Amino acid sequence: MVDDLRPALGAYGDTTAISPNIDRFAETGMVFENAFVSMAICGPSRASLMTGMRPDTTAITNNGALVSDIEGLVTMPDQFKKGRYHSESIGKVYHLSWDDYDGFTFRFRGADNARDIAVSQVDDETTLQDWEVKEKAKERLALLKDSEKPFFMTVGFRRPHLPFAVPKSDWDRFSTDALTKPIKPEGQDGQIPWAFLTNEIFHYSDYLSFKPTDWYAKPNFPHEASNDLIRGYMASVTFVDRMIGEVLDYLDESGLSENTVVVLWGDHGYKLGDYGHWAKTSNANIDIRIPLIVRVPGQTKPGSRTRAIVETVDIFPTLSELADFEVRPELEGQSFEYVLDKPWTKWKDAAFAQYDRKHASGVYQGYTVRTAKYRYTAWLKGDRVAAQELYDLGADPLEERNVSWNPNYAEIMAQMEQMRKNGWQDVRQRLRSTYDLQ
Repeated sequence: MVDDLRPALGAYGDTTAISPNIDRFAETGMVFENAFVSMAICGPSRASLMTGMRPDTTAITNNGALVSDIEGLVTMPDQFKKGRYHSESIGKVYHLSWDDYDGFTFRFRGADNARDIAVSQVDDETTLQDWEVKEKAKERLALLKDSEKPFFMTVGFRRPHLPFAVPKSDWDRFSTDALTKPIKPEGQDGQIPWAFLTNEIFHYSDYLSFKPTDWYAKPNFPHEASNDLIRGYMASVTFVDRMIGEVLDYLDESGLSENTVVVLWGDHGYKLGDYGHWAKTSNANIDIRIPLIVRVPGQTKPGSRTRAIVETVDIFPTLSELADFEVRPELEGQSFEYVLDKPWTKWKDAAFAQYDRKHASGVYQGYTVRTAKYRYTAWLKGDRVAAQELYDLGADPLEERNVSWNPNYAEIMAQMEQMRKNGWQDVRQRLRSTYDLQ
């Protein structure tokens, strides 16, 4: 589990990223090119992964809500624990370290000693939390490899989450003239005023002075400050890539790779000045789309890729099937084991995501439908659709133009709104009927 990792990786075609270990892992498993989270913020996204249910069902729509507070809930780690697995939590797994405490037989978080500034370099990477997490994961794997019981291990790396405290050696691998360029930094054409919010960056003292007085305004960072953030993010990805590589190397060296399913998952995407904003917390494709790479020994074809639409809530039922557990009926995703065997499968018609906005005139609830061709978002105020977004991903893959106002898309708008009203249940039922799935 990697915090704030967007698909800015070589395996996903990013030519500026330095991610050799994740790229190497991708060559041994299956890359999901259209994987999406239910909500682009740490706590709710992780809750959807671990419960197999969506934010409106769990009522976990902010970072302060707990899975543990849901009575009678069986989480993914709890199911494996009940199934006589070692169930281990290492690093940042849930957003709050004490959540789902009883779901694990072993827990280790590690200490984050990063400073209160957004961008900095360190000479000794052993002082960083992810280095400690990597070492603990290898230590626990060494103990578990000879156990009579199988293991379910979640390893949560914190970078590239802010603050970007990174080894100077990784920082030095990037030059300011070879950084990722933001998408449409002046803002989308037809952008909804409250669609984006930059807030997290202003928790750090070196960027606090740039905070605009208008809550939803684009922050006006000096060019150097923007470059430092992009460089810090990219260096953080390279650092965490190395930590992930060491854990994967240990799996190979110990022989565990031969019978261990490995899933690499990012908890949501991330904006680096894209559309004039920073970090996550939106319904945009750049925030809800994630890297997802799965390796199942003897099943996934090395180097395979799929364009099948899958969602975070699908991972719990998938791992249940792979472990020969009965898939719990309350889970709201759909196992994609079928796709692991047939990556060319069309699969789901859409993924669903959401994000709310508080505004002077009230609360707007943003509900998103993401199909292969379009991203549609309806902003509801109560039961009324107050605003809409539509992006034609074939003509505009970077979502630079909101075309919801264009009469040429009126029929598409009506279809997407109906799909939103019908919800994920309708999409899942059609999928099950098409492929005769349970």
